[in-house]
This record gives sequence, structure tokens and C-alpha cells, in this order.
Amino acid sequence: MKMRNLLYLMLLDLVLLNSCKEENKYQFSDNAVTITKASDIGNQSNAADLWAEISVNEEIKGSSLVEIRTLFVKATSTATPSQADVLNLPAGNYYSISTFNFKANNTIIIEPTSTVKDIDGNPISGETEYKIYVALIGKDNAFSLSDMANLKLSSTSQYPGKYIGTWNDQLIKNLGISMIIFDDNTGRLYYTRLFAPCCGGSEDAKLEMNTTTGEVVFNFSQFLGNYPPGTGGHCTTQMSTSGHLENSILFLKSFPFSDCDGGGRTVVISGLTRQ
Repeated sequence: MKMRNLLYLMLLDLVLLNSCKEENKYQFSDNAVTITKASDIGNQSNAADLWAEISVNEEIKGSSLVEIRTLFVKATSTATPSQADVLNLPAGNYYSISTFNFKANNTIIIEPTSTVKDIDGNPISGETEYKIYVALIGKDNAFSLSDMANLKLSSTSQYPGKYIGTWNDQLIKNLGISMIIFDDNTGRLYYTRLFAPCCGGSEDAKLEMNTTTGEVVFNFSQFLGNYPPGTGGHCTTQMSTSGHLENSILFLKSFPFSDCDGGGRTVVISGLTRQ
């Protein structure tokens, strides 16, 4: 009887120990990752055409986050990838990052390589509609899957893409800038050549294009994260110009400019070349 009781107590301890381990396993909170933007910005008709921005919860920016996988699923598929599906995908059937360059608002930019395939192992192709998912994988195999974003890769898009050029006005000389134009006629302007803001925030100016008037109008809303540096100011202003694309160069007309650095300036953006 004593031996039986001892075995019972040992089994009970083992069950309780395993139960405690399960309770102490790390788990992501609900809605740990969100796709805030997914756009076709290229004409290669492969995975490299995707530009996506995701936002993750502040709490998982530390060592709890191990890997981020971006998945292409054909729009005709009715199934949502499960945790087992994602963890068992062959290398190449998803885009993986394990070094995380967080920007403002806990965002990360996703730019897959051209060789990435969809989750079924098929090459990514143009004129095909996809569902895009982002999966977080953490310590203790913690898992979180974003809601899906719709994407159709088109080989006929004209303006979408990444551009690098130079800004000049009466005050600022030869400033390298970069710009992204998305397939929904919106975009972002950066006062660096690195597709990263100069002064905090997510971008230095938001772009909205108007193509309905017979000419392409570019409207920018400048909002800096912290400018002048250390003041917490935002140096807001509005800019508008028109332009056109020739081959891979975007030509913008000069435009008047006034912000917290002073007015009476005329901006000339030159050499704005699609990468």
C-alpha cells in the first residue's frame, strides 16, 4: 500500500510539474502583429515586388521574438495557415527575418527576396492575387499570425517603386532624399537616401498622388518626428507639384516651400531615379 501511495505521489508531482511548465511558457498577446501596409512597388513579377510594413506590440521587442515569417498564399485558397503549417514550411516557401530593425511605432519593413515562393512551393507570378500573412515565432515556440492583406502583383504599374534623388533650395543644398510610391497612389518621402526618416517618425512627409486631372499631381504633407532636434517639434507644412515619369526617372516641377526653417524658398528635386 505504501509503495502504491508513493508511486501515486510521484505521478502527481510529475503532472503538476509539467502543468506548471505549460503555464510558464511564453505566449504572445492577442493581435501581436498587424500588417499596416502591403503594396506592389516593382515590375519584376516575383516576391521582391512586395513592400510591407508591420507593427508589433511593444512588449515583444526584446529577446522573446525569434523570427518573423512572411507568407504568400494564393487568393483562391480558403484555409488560413495554422501554427503547424507555418512551422513546417520548407525553407524558401516563406520570407524570414531574424534581425529586427524597429522604426517608430514599433514598425518593421518587409522586403522579400526575388526567390521566395508561395507556401505551396510555387514561384510568385505577376497578375496573380495573393493573401499576405505575417507570423511571429518566439521563445517556447510562441506563435502569432496576422490578419491577411490582399495583394496583386502587376507588371503594368507605372509610378509605384522606390526612388532616390537630390533636394536643393536656397537654404538646403544637395540633400539626398528617397521616396516610395505605392500602388494605391500614396507614398512616403524621406530626407535621407536610406528610405528612413531624418528626424524620427515613420516618414518625413506623406504623399498623395492625384491622377484624375490630366496631369499627375504630387501632394506632400510634411511632419517630422523631432525637429529641430531635441525640441520635440514637428515642422509641419504642405507641398504640391506636378510631374511625369520618363523611363526610370521621375521629373517634378520646382515648387515654393516654407516651413519652420524659413519661407521664400523654391525647391528643385532632381535625379529622382527608380531603383
